[in-house]
Amino acid sequence: MRNPARTTRTKLSRYVRARTIKPMLVPASTYAVFVHTGHISTIQAAFTAIWERGLAEAGVKAADAPVFERYDEKFDPRTGLGGLEIWVPIAA
Repeated sequence: MRNPARTTRTKLSRYVRARTIKPMLVPASTYAVFVHTGHISTIQAAFTAIWERGLAEAGVKAADAPVFERYDEKFDPRTGLGGLEIWVPIAA
């Protein structure tokens, strides 16, 4: 995780499809966005770093709302490479 966190205010309120194909409404919120550039197999370590250090170092606290991962066209599910973003809602 190279970039500590960037805070993004977004009106993200749309349906997001999970692997179970159940729609989920993601509330509009302010998010700390962490970039994970490693292999997908190391994502648990990225989440651990976020919860143990990343949020505190960014000076924010997590809100009680869904955390989600954002994969763009650079991510290759065949190789597990290409990076992703971890969006953590932050308390106001």
